[in-house]
Amino acid sequence: DRAIAESLGIVYTARGKLTNMEQKVKHRLSQEFGEDQVFHTEIPVNVDVAQAVDYFKPVVLNNPQASGSKAFEKLTKEFLKRLAKKVKSKR
Repeated sequence: DRAIAESLGIVYTARGKLTNMEQKVKHRLSQEFGEDQVFHTEIPVNVDVAQAVDYFKPVVLNNPQASGSKAFEKLTKEFLKRLAKKVKSKR
């Protein structure tokens, strides 16, 4: 028996100013996969994230106060809640 990976959801990354095209894509993904499959937390375009990549360090360690760091922390919490819910439902 092979285990099949299940998605916990879709994450919007590199979000800058919301364009009409981004709004359409976001709306379509929500329609196609369901609102519950789209994470509420979005990762913004952030120079500190790019710099952290340059330093080979996670942005949360390189610059914990950056908006990118805060978004990743929020996403992690949301991810863990979804994962716990998924594990609980499998029992």
